[in-house]
Amino acid sequence: MVEKSDLSKLSEYTVNTKWLLENMEKLRAKLPDRYVAVCDSGRKIVDASTLGELVDKLSKVGRQPDVCAVEFISREEYALIV
Repeated sequence: MVEKSDLSKLSEYTVNTKWLLENMEKLRAKLPDRYVAVCDSGRKIVDASTLGELVDKLSKVGRQPDVCAVEFISREEYALIV
C-alpha cells in the first residue's frame, strides 16, 4: 500500500524535476559542471562540486534529497543513446 506521505514526496519530486528540465539551459549557463538540487518548485537551488557535498549542503538548509531533483549539470549538452 502506498502511503500518503510517499505520494506527497513523489508529487513534490515531479514538480522539481519538471522545473529542472524546463530550466536546464539557464542552469547550464550559470552552474556548469556542478551537481544541482532543485527544491521547492525551483525556489531553492543548491549546487556543489561533488554529490557528497551537495547532500551535506541540502542537510544544512533543511532539505531532503528524496524530494529535490538532483542532477549533474554538464557544461556541454549530451544525448544518451540506448
